[in-house]
Amino acid sequence: MKKLGTNLASLVSRLGLEDATRLHGIKARWGDLVGSPLSDHLEPVFVSGAMLHIAVESPLWLEQARFYNEEILKRVKPLGIGELKFKPGVRRGNRNNQSLKKNKETTLRPLTDDELKQIELSIFPVRDDGLKEIMRGIMAKALRAPAK
Repeated sequence: MKKLGTNLASLVSRLGLEDATRLHGIKARWGDLVGSPLSDHLEPVFVSGAMLHIAVESPLWLEQARFYNEEILKRVKPLGIGELKFKPGVRRGNRNNQSLKKNKETTLRPLTDDELKQIELSIFPVRDDGLKEIMRGIMAKALRAPAK
């Protein structure tokens, strides 16, 4: 029998969720990775291979982000990031974007009781609560995804 980690890695790879998984992990630790006040004005929004795309709230914070580029890169490098790309724009954490996200989430079909049980059984052996939450989200997303 394969180890759970091998099965999950295979599932994540098969579903093409490697970048999404890394992004979720980065977002979960963003405040610790870049510190305040940068984390209040910059938001990781997309991972593409080794590149992390970061939304920046204003031109002033864009300059600050560029100034701290090397320091931020040093902190995210262990997470498989080799390059940063800053994008001016509104952070997703603002109220308008939260309501759009909420509307999008309400259109997803709810998981069945059997699907929820399967997820919980699959992640039961994992000891780290943060990792469990990431895995739970990935598995739920995979189950909700339309068949190809």
